[in-house]
Amino acid sequence: MRSAKSPEERNRLLRDPAYRQAAQYAPGELSGLGEAHRKALIEEDARARFPHLAELDEQDKAVEFMRGVLRSVSSAVDAELSAIGAPTKQPDPVKPPAPWVR
Repeated sequence: MRSAKSPEERNRLLRDPAYRQAAQYAPGELSGLGEAHRKALIEEDARARFPHLAELDEQDKAVEFMRGVLRSVSSAVDAELSAIGAPTKQPDPVKPPAPWVR
């Protein structure tokens, strides 16, 4: 990989499954690829092998959208309660998801 003279030649080599796998698992000093490029190759291969990952991405986006909606609704309810002089309950701090949940 390091011997590739141009980006086009490197990209051509990375289309070969043997070179691609070697580039993914070899240290950057050997492959000549930066960490971000190597991670992108691994991600691309994972998405090719497991097409349902795209569905999980959509679900993650939907969850984040709903969290935003809930925050907005909670703020609006608090504003209405304070406008009429009713006590507002402060929400419990949200625990961050476990690292494996993403």
